[in-house]
Amino acid sequence: SSVTGVQTCALPIFDVRAHGIIETVKVSQPSVMKQLGYWWATQIAPPVSKESKRFRAMTPSALVEELEKGLQQKLGYTMGLYSAQGGHSVTPIAVTTSGTTKVVYVYDNNAPGQIRTIAVDTVAQTWKYQNAGSNAGSAMSTWQGSGAGSLDLTPMAVRKGPFNVSFGATRG
Repeated sequence: SSVTGVQTCALPIFDVRAHGIIETVKVSQPSVMKQLGYWWATQIAPPVSKESKRFRAMTPSALVEELEKGLQQKLGYTMGLYSAQGGHSVTPIAVTTSGTTKVVYVYDNNAPGQIRTIAVDTVAQTWKYQNAGSNAGSAMSTWQGSGAGSLDLTPMAVRKGPFNVSFGATRG
C-alpha cells in the first residue's frame, strides 16, 4: 500500500491564525458565513466551471491519477461527487493504493472532525462513499457512481478572484 502526500491548502482571503484563533469552532459566525458565501459563489465563475467540466470528463481512475499528481505538488482541490442521491463536495487530502483500489481520504464538512474515504475501483471505473449526505441534516447513505461524469475536481487555485461573472437578465 502506498500513500500520496497529505497536504493542506491555505485560504487566500481568511487566515484564522491571523486573528489569534486556534480552534475553528471559535471563528465568529459572520466570518464563517463570509467564507461560505465566497467559496460557494466561486463555482459559477467561468474559469472554475471550465476546470470542473474538464475533470468531470475523466474516468474515476484517471481523475484520481490527476489528484495524486496534484497532491504530490501540494495543490489543493475540492472533489465533487454525483450519484442518484444527489451531489456533494468534499476536500481530498490523501490517496492510498491497494491492488486495483484507490482510496481517497477526504474531509467532509457534513462530518466535522472525521476523515472519510472514497473507494475507487480502477478496473470497473466505479466509486463508493459510505455515510454520505447532501447536507449535515440529511439521512446518511452509501453513495456510488460509475464512469466519467460521476466525480470532478476543482483546483483551489482557480477559485481565486477577481472574476468577471455576468448574471445576465436575472433579477433580484
